[in-house]
Amino acid sequence: MYFLAAVKAYKAGALRGALTSAWVALVYDLIAKYRELSAMGDAAATAFLQSWDNATAGGDVAKLLQLEGGILEDATANTQVVNRIARTHLKRLREDRHLCAHPAFSAEADLFEPSPELVRLHLVNAVDLVLSQEPLQGKAIFDLYDVDVQSPGFPTAYERILDYVEQRYLARVRAQNVRNFGTVLAKSLLKGVSAQWEPLHRKIIPSLVAVRERAAEAWPDVSLAIVRLMDNLEPANRSRAIAFIAAFPDFWPRLQKPTRTALQETIDNADPAALTDYRILAGVTVPHFRPVLLPLIASLNRQHSGVGKPGTDGSETFLACPGLEDGVWYSS
Repeated sequence: MYFLAAVKAYKAGALRGALTSAWVALVYDLIAKYRELSAMGDAAATAFLQSWDNATAGGDVAKLLQLEGGILEDATANTQVVNRIARTHLKRLREDRHLCAHPAFSAEADLFEPSPELVRLHLVNAVDLVLSQEPLQGKAIFDLYDVDVQSPGFPTAYERILDYVEQRYLARVRAQNVRNFGTVLAKSLLKGVSAQWEPLHRKIIPSLVAVRERAAEAWPDVSLAIVRLMDNLEPANRSRAIAFIAAFPDFWPRLQKPTRTALQETIDNADPAALTDYRILAGVTVPHFRPVLLPLIASLNRQHSGVGKPGTDGSETFLACPGLEDGVWYSS
């Protein structure tokens, strides 16, 4: 409605009125987007709306003007509804709107007269950069996922996790945040950050697979960040890297040669009697790790009398060791 008023004013030659209405339409649309994000659990959007609604209910015009004046900065830094480039263009709209609506912003003898070309530019920017865009989640995705993945409502079946993560965390999230989301998931697997995700690798791994398969356009950047993480990984986290390679074997040839050497030596020099980090055993699914790890697993089975459980067809061995919360099936 407000944007239609801007278009009508432009067609009628009321160019200052068109810019004023365009700014009002922009702010109104951002508030509407904030309400949608708030409904999806975005804490930053909720906080802004609480201030906005309280000021509206109390008739606090000064507060409303303050919030309106800072909404572009809030939409860029907090909810990330607007990116930094868009903010630069939209700030010009805000400045020109002030020149049109507030006489104090221009000299009395030099009243601001926007050109038709300038008004058209602002109208196009308002539509392209905000009005036509879906309210995509920004940084809130990390807080939402952190709580969700630890809850009993998060799926446990592999395929259901892929669908769930796609629909809840990838479909309505800004591209930059999808890339950051994938990197955070990988960092949790490779470095144990965040600590509360440590026992949740069976949820974290499919979540990262969902980024690879359901947000393919973001995966090249995510995978590049993962390779950098692995090539610079501390020695204490090499067992994590081996387990990661078992889940994502395509990363092995992309690693630097010294990194591959360090991971292979970690396996070759593993002492069954001194082994405390059993994550390296996941590497048995990787062909070039398998010849070394199979005897190691057999030795551990002998040490843990009664722990080894042959499969019904004799083709698999179940190894339950400290550090693996529910055991892992290894093909033999």
